[in-house]
Amino acid sequence: MKKLIILLLFISWFNAGAQTVDEKIREVYADKTQELVLNVPEKLKMLTSLVQERIKVALIPLDPNDKYPKLSNVPLLNMYNPSMVREGVFQPETFNPLKYDFVLTSENTMIYRVDHTDYVIIISPKPVKP
Repeated sequence: MKKLIILLLFISWFNAGAQTVDEKIREVYADKTQELVLNVPEKLKMLTSLVQERIKVALIPLDPNDKYPKLSNVPLLNMYNPSMVREGVFQPETFNPLKYDFVLTSENTMIYRVDHTDYVIIISPKPVKP
């Protein structure tokens, strides 16, 4: 309950930022973007929903006892862009969540801590279709 109160009191949302969804997709899929995403409307819709609706960056004060998985432990999805690297300094405005192999199928909200910062990445569960 204490974590929830802290979350509600200190949460600070950041929008998708300067980098558009299209740029984020192209960073991950590189020269396969057209084939694997743009030519597959369902995939494009799903990735757009992830970036714009389901994944948010928030500020929650760092607690030495928190149990959130660390962003540094989440593998990069660099199959199509092997030159892709992790950011040296986390900037919420330019963060590309599509670069990471987050758990996206959980029925619960997932929270990841950006190592040694007050930033967390919050992934809402996929909405259930009626």
